[in-house]
Amino acid sequence: PPPPPPPLAPPPPPLPQQQAPEEPSAPPLTMPSQEEEQLQEPPQAICPARRILARYGYNVRITPWVISIYFCMFFYDVVICNDGKVAPLEENPLIGGSKKSMLGVCAYAHNGEVMRERSQLWRVFCSPWAHGGLVSVVVNAVVVYIVMGKIERRLGPYILAFLLLPPLGGVAASAFFLPQQVSTAGPATVASLLGLLIANYAMGNQPLQLPLHYRFISVLLAVYLTLLGLAPFHDNFTHIFSALGGAALGVVVLAPEMQTWDKQKVHRVQIIAGCATVFVILLPFLWLGALGDSQCGAGCEHLSCIDGEFLWPCDIDHLCGSVGDDIAGSQCAAVNEAAAARQGRTPTSQRTTVGVGAAAGVGTAAG
Repeated sequence: PPPPPPPLAPPPPPLPQQQAPEEPSAPPLTMPSQEEEQLQEPPQAICPARRILARYGYNVRITPWVISIYFCMFFYDVVICNDGKVAPLEENPLIGGSKKSMLGVCAYAHNGEVMRERSQLWRVFCSPWAHGGLVSVVVNAVVVYIVMGKIERRLGPYILAFLLLPPLGGVAASAFFLPQQVSTAGPATVASLLGLLIANYAMGNQPLQLPLHYRFISVLLAVYLTLLGLAPFHDNFTHIFSALGGAALGVVVLAPEMQTWDKQKVHRVQIIAGCATVFVILLPFLWLGALGDSQCGAGCEHLSCIDGEFLWPCDIDHLCGSVGDDIAGSQCAAVNEAAAARQGRTPTSQRTTVGVGAAAGVGTAAG
């Protein structure tokens, strides 16, 4: 008979079943009271600019267009209006066009008498894009590229407000305080950006969160604008009022970025800063329309021009503009005679024919 089969191996013991971890039971839903909701709600700003840009996207770069407009205006002044020639360094040490082309042929510089007597208020809109010479164009282009490029990446299209609004008040203030001076307001854009930086640092640098070296850049901008305001075809009244308007407008734009402020505080600060912005921009226009000019005399002139042997003289060649023979009562002849008396030379109005001198009734001679 065949041998019996070997005994079967016993089955393996059953594996212990792993028990799933018990989920904690959810607490019963209870409606918090109104006081608890106020305690639990963190303070937050309303619609910060960076969140809007991250949600909808922003691909337009305004900075290169601004720099292009600067150089196009300079090309228009030198090549088209001056036939490719620049004014002598005695008249324009910044290497640019002449006073006659800026005020007459090109018609982009601002002058209080021209704007008031001939109602050429459109100069308020074209002067902020013009410069007195190549030096100021190049320096402003570099400053705009460094400062405005960084801020535009943080604020996006809001930067347009600082290019268009505060320089208007600066031009009107210049026309009121220096009615006889020919000025260009190209650096007013930089002054407006300086006001924005001041507003940002007044808020603790929380809105823009700029690097530390931008504090040093802000100081350099203030020094640069002050020195440039002493050069011909520029003035410090334009820079001061543009910086004030930029600071007030900066508070309006940057207030929603304050994460530690609640909605009510943001709205309250924006309303106050908005009223201050309108006041700073419109006040020089009210002065210009109601009073004509400030009548402050040499005090206002010395704030934008220092008369000295190593600098350009603060006389009719640099301060005053030719508004035409049909406008009488210009003070440029008196300014010229006072400057000539201080320097012990013959007044310009008596050496050559100048439109303002002729309008004021000053005798002119050949030579």
